[in-house]
Parts: sequence; C-alpha cells; structure tokens
Amino acid sequence: MRHLFLLFVYLVLAEKDELSNINELLTELFQRRIYEKHATPLNDRSEQIEVRLAFVIAKIIDLDTRTAILTMDAELPCKWKDEHLFWVPQIFGGIETLTLKYDEIWRPPISLYFIAADSSHSSKFEPHNLLLSYTGEVSWWPQVSLKTYCEIDLSNFPFDAHVCNLHVSIPEDASRVNLTTLNPGCESVT
Repeated sequence: MRHLFLLFVYLVLAEKDELSNINELLTELFQRRIYEKHATPLNDRSEQIEVRLAFVIAKIIDLDTRTAILTMDAELPCKWKDEHLFWVPQIFGGIETLTLKYDEIWRPPISLYFIAADSSHSSKFEPHNLLLSYTGEVSWWPQVSLKTYCEIDLSNFPFDAHVCNLHVSIPEDASRVNLTTLNPGCESVT
C-alpha cells in the first residue's frame, strides 16, 4: 500500500511539474513576447507566409440531381509556420507541442466560394483547436458543412462521375498570404 501511495504522489508531482512548464511556456510565448494574433506572423514584412492546405470530404450527405447541389461535411487541413511562436523544448521540460484554442493565434483568412446558399447548411468553419510545434509549425483542421453546385451527367449511371467546383481563396487585402495545396491533383488554389 505504501508503494501505491508513493506512486500516486510521484504522478501528482509530475503532472504539477508539467502544468508548471506549460504555464511558463504560454507566458513566454504570449506575454513576454507580446504576441499579436491579428498580425501576419512574419518577421520580414516584405515576405509572404505560405499556407499549405488540403480539401478532404468527410461525408457526402446528399447529391440532389434535380437541383445539381452536393451537400457534404468536409475538412480543410492547413499548415503554416508562425515565426513568432517557437521555443527550445529542453528549457520547458521537453514540451514539443501545444494544443491551442481556435482564437488564440493568427489563422489564415480562408474563404470558400461557389457555395449554394441555404439556411440549413453554413459554410462557416467550425471552431477547432490548433496544434503548435516548437518549430513554429501550426496545424489546423477546420471543419465545414456546405452545399456546392455540380455538373451532373447521369448518362453512364451507375458509373457516372460529376464535377463539383469549390474555390478556396483569401480576401484581396491578404496579399501577404500564399495558398498552396497539399492535395495531389488539385487544380489550383487562389
């Protein structure tokens, strides 16, 4: 029983030490360095930040052949490097990654176009946590439910294929963001 108690005390102290390291790291990143989440995370203001993204259909809900509308749930995995959020893991107890809330750091201003409007399906991204690496690499997996128009051709049913265009873009004022694709075979990203 004594060994079990000592193990419990050790685990509690280890968890407390890890929480202390996490709090110290968060203080360093967001308070001492005065992080500004509304500014593009670049040290050189003349450069562009590269945002790599993919489009992954998680679930096809419906393909309405009468209205030519595809309803789906999708993910838009994104990766970029935040030049202001890096650290040396050894200084902070070996911490190599942090999970951050959706609104704590800069995110690319991504928009979806050619969406079929409908009040029951929003094309807004669902809040989703971000994963931050000690190198400054950020990974974000926003999820969205949307409807888009498709070119439907049923002449080869049941072996038919359909073309559905969905454009991922950034606002014109976000000229310092360069979108590239993680999807092989994806035509383009603007």
